[in-house]
Amino acid sequence: MIMNTQIKGMAIACTFELIKSRYGQEVFQQILNELSEEDRQILGRTILPSLWYSLKAFNNFLKAEVKIVYNGNSSKLQKGSEEIVNNQLKGIYKFFVKLGSPEFVVGRIGSVNNSYFNGIELEKEISTGRFVGKYRGFEADQELFEEIIIGFYKKALEISGAKNIQARFDIPISQGKDYAQILVTWN
Repeated sequence: MIMNTQIKGMAIACTFELIKSRYGQEVFQQILNELSEEDRQILGRTILPSLWYSLKAFNNFLKAEVKIVYNGNSSKLQKGSEEIVNNQLKGIYKFFVKLGSPEFVVGRIGSVNNSYFNGIELEKEISTGRFVGKYRGFEADQELFEEIIIGFYKKALEISGAKNIQARFDIPISQGKDYAQILVTWN
């Protein structure tokens, strides 16, 4: 089922800012130049943090970023995600990590998910040292979001004091099933 999924401008703006600060405006422009005219129309303008943008267009941007910046190594997206999450969890979302245990933090991720994605649902199962999240709404070619989501959980749990954090999609987005599933463990 194909939906009109969207991502909040804040996530895009933070990604753009990180790329520009790490690699410069020229590399950022190379990434934009890889996009279709339609995607450049969406993402080539000023991104307003409070507005919703096409998840498909942002996914295409991420693919171009991986190609140009990371030589095809998509796992490098995790570090960028961790850096963005670190800044946000010490800023606008700091109350998520200050209020409780790692289990509390992963429990709050559903709220954060809804503030970043429109059309992506998260069903969660939480127990001590374990989180299972079922994401519904991603398309099979949006597997790069696995790296971003993994980076998010790892950094959020690290900031909340968790140790030995392991995270992987045991049902990958690329399989194109009704849902993708992440398994996260820690102690």
